[in-house]
Amino acid sequence: MREAEGLPVGRQATAPTGFGILHGGFMAQQRPFRFLHASNLHLGKPVGGVADLPAHLRKRLVDAPRCAALRFIDMALAEKVDFVVLSGGVIDCHQTGPWGPVFLVEQFKKLEKAGVAVYWATGKSDFLERWPDELKLPQNVTVFSTSHVDEPLFQKDGFSVARILGISRSPERRRFRHSEFNPDSTGLFTIAVVSGKIDPQSLKNHGIDYWALGGITKRHTTYGNIITSVKTPERQVDLMPVKKVRQEFTRPSTVHYPGAMLARSFEQQGNYGVSLVIVDDKGKAAVSFLPTSPVRFVEEVIRMDSKAGVDQVREELRGRMIAHQGVQDNYDLMMSWKIDGTQDLENRLRRTGILDQFRDELRKDFGMDELYAWTVSVKTAVPENFPPEYYEGETILGDYLQKIRQYQEGHIEIPTLESCLPKSGPTVPMKEQLVRIDPKLRDEFLRQVAELGVDLLVRKEEKK
Repeated sequence: MREAEGLPVGRQATAPTGFGILHGGFMAQQRPFRFLHASNLHLGKPVGGVADLPAHLRKRLVDAPRCAALRFIDMALAEKVDFVVLSGGVIDCHQTGPWGPVFLVEQFKKLEKAGVAVYWATGKSDFLERWPDELKLPQNVTVFSTSHVDEPLFQKDGFSVARILGISRSPERRRFRHSEFNPDSTGLFTIAVVSGKIDPQSLKNHGIDYWALGGITKRHTTYGNIITSVKTPERQVDLMPVKKVRQEFTRPSTVHYPGAMLARSFEQQGNYGVSLVIVDDKGKAAVSFLPTSPVRFVEEVIRMDSKAGVDQVREELRGRMIAHQGVQDNYDLMMSWKIDGTQDLENRLRRTGILDQFRDELRKDFGMDELYAWTVSVKTAVPENFPPEYYEGETILGDYLQKIRQYQEGHIEIPTLESCLPKSGPTVPMKEQLVRIDPKLRDEFLRQVAELGVDLLVRKEEKK
């Protein structure tokens, strides 16, 4: 894997004046340009959190990472961007196998053919040391070094328009220091590309025009100001000397995480994509969102009043689904519904199995034709308490709910589950979640545990 070499351009023989660059003694304004900023594609990571999918939807979710990448490339070409910035989380070659690097090179070659450069700062999950040696990246791709900040200069129509600072992440280097990134000495628009979590407030006044960050799935932007102080050069005009003059200019600064390109579970609800950045001749960067995720997860709560019955719940579900499908555009929907009504209504829905019937009806009517709107589940909202007879009976369910109530009331501590889990292996992430329960989520967690017990232990004849 080659390190960053920059593009085959050199620094122009120019000197700063104000907010522009001197050419032949006159100031030229910042040249406008545009680029796409993306991160967290994770090409080999599957979409999860959905079970019992039919074959036609399984294939679409398997192909979702590649589809998101193709949309990203298509947008770069359609928007006629000058270059693309990748801030980590693109590919783990062990996850994808051979097809991943081959696929990625094919996409980079599409950009190369269109004259679009690629600047790539790898993240902690990219593992480019696993990249096959025999598969070379196209010449338009610059991969930043892991040992120091590279500073390639981007030119457009023979003019220097942006300096791009970047460093890739390695296992030994877990954090970056913003002091390593220095603004261009001539006042040229400067972009810093890096993957890692950092407080955006510490970056916005550092002097970098645009921080192209990666490493988190949630989209986030912080704006600030840069105070630029430059001096006009000494030159001769009509044999009269012009003194060096220091001037200060204020221009905007942007610190931006574009988030993930693809939604992969109900923990990532809403839409996901990439960022189009347009820089004008005053050095102002306008950031806009472009969707790339071919799947969208939505969890919706339906609140019913005290007069509502089963038929009203069915009508409300269908009406909401029609509304969602009416605005569906170029993505599949994964829907999870929660019914929040009176305790009597919720108990009736839970006991009779009507919720499964609702789910099957919605799947049949909305989940079989493109664009797909698939109902993953229909449940009642997790109640604070279940019917008294569930607690009072001398049954396993009664003992179970009474123990949960003791946890809820704080009479006893929740036992640790660490001893019940393997010490190593693929379940380690789950182990961390079970051993360390967030205090803010404790009540909701116990209510879900109680509901699980009710679902498993209530007699089948009672459900009927």
